[in-house]
Amino acid sequence: MKAKTLLFTLSILLLIISSCNNAPESSSNSEKLYIKTSTTIGVGENQWSTEAVSEVTSDYFEVSLSSLTDHVYEGEKILEKPISTKNFKYVFFVISDKDGNQIKFKESTEFLNFMFARGYEMVDQVKNDYGADFTFKKK
Repeated sequence: MKAKTLLFTLSILLLIISSCNNAPESSSNSEKLYIKTSTTIGVGENQWSTEAVSEVTSDYFEVSLSSLTDHVYEGEKILEKPISTKNFKYVFFVISDKDGNQIKFKESTEFLNFMFARGYEMVDQVKNDYGADFTFKKK
């Protein structure tokens, strides 16, 4: 009888340990959020562009979800618009993977799930002509 009780107790203990090892990731272990920032300066033959991929680590993140075509959206934000062609400078970012490949979304729910998986929760949403502007806060 003691052997059966010990075997049962060990089985329960192994089940608990196994469950803890397969627990869902917490926000501290969430997937990383990357953006690709593009900067274009100058016009014509004097124009040059750079791109840089970076990990977002801030507690707040503002982004627009814009419609490219039916059922294709991108997360992007314009950081600096050109004022004139004399001092032309255009800076924007898109949500990307760590290699700089732009990530596109089929719907806003997919986008919100993507952000949630990276440890962010939505705190504000404002509709615009082509989609919506979102503000997220780190969980």
